[in-house]
Amino acid sequence: MTNPNTLGISFKYESRSLFRNVRPVNNIIDDFTANNIPYVKLDSEKMQYGSWDLIIAFSKQENYERFVAGELSVDDLWIKADKGQEHVVNPLKAAKRAAAGN
Repeated sequence: MTNPNTLGISFKYESRSLFRNVRPVNNIIDDFTANNIPYVKLDSEKMQYGSWDLIIAFSKQENYERFVAGELSVDDLWIKADKGQEHVVNPLKAAKRAAAGN
């Protein structure tokens, strides 16, 4: 089980857009489970986004199944936006959300 103090961030696989801003990983996973959103929590020792754990959410069940089967993957370049800029996380909002536990 994930440490309850571990913070994470989630991206949508299909759009590469920020899906859930910084919050406790357990809250993100609970939200996805409650809303039947397929997701994969990446191994934090292999890939993180800054100091946050990374969770990939899927809009299409087919993409989720292909990812789990190893046909699709995520690497450091995938996380970069199409324009060559990294996704921007507002640190003030992230800190407030993390402190509130949302």
